[in-house]
Amino acid sequence: MSDKTELAGLEAGELAELTLGLYFLFWSSLLFVLALTESLVWPALQTFSVIFLGGSGVGMVAGARHLHRVSALGKPWRRRTRNLLIATATLAYLSLFYMLWRRLPTNLYLLGHALAFFGLVIVVLGLFGPMVMQLARAAGLPNLAIQCVVFSVIAILLLGLAYVLVAETMVRVVRQGGDPFVTVQFWLMRMPLWTALLIFLPVILSPIALMLSLLWEAKGLALEPLLAKRSSPAQ
Repeated sequence: MSDKTELAGLEAGELAELTLGLYFLFWSSLLFVLALTESLVWPALQTFSVIFLGGSGVGMVAGARHLHRVSALGKPWRRRTRNLLIATATLAYLSLFYMLWRRLPTNLYLLGHALAFFGLVIVVLGLFGPMVMQLARAAGLPNLAIQCVVFSVIAILLLGLAYVLVAETMVRVVRQGGDPFVTVQFWLMRMPLWTALLIFLPVILSPIALMLSLLWEAKGLALEPLLAKRSSPAQ
């Protein structure tokens, strides 16, 4: 990375906020996805899911707040991180309704909030791409910026398609007097191995992994100039 890049020109304090925010956002997002997946596997909502969904949701908000405090990257950065902060805070709030829906899955009002919760998960993942793309440009890495666009498009299209199909089915099941969560679990339990490998993993897990990989890459972009600035006085 060239020392003349916009990212390397940030003050050490700004780079520290950036690095800390990306660390918070990556690990909290990863833990959030794991806890959410675990909550969908078991018939009853486990204490583990409640604790880690709540804690990781707060961690994502904290990460977005650290990123928003970095002002040297200009108004576009402040706008993107403000949107991320609002989205993560709303997601943490809606996670309460998701947990209530798990206990009353046939309640149409709670189902609506749960579907908004799942939709917002996709929105938050989608906001990672433009944010990392700006960091890539600031670091002088156009190839990574293009990668952010490609990953974001793939993730939004695949997750959006899966969301529309599942949401429509769940609403129809509730209107027919059924239990939408039992229906989802029935799908998962009866799903053949080849279906999981060819459909479930690529459509659901791969887009999430792509977006988290962008956060991990961005963390390195911020950490490298920060370490360089801290070691430069000793040189």
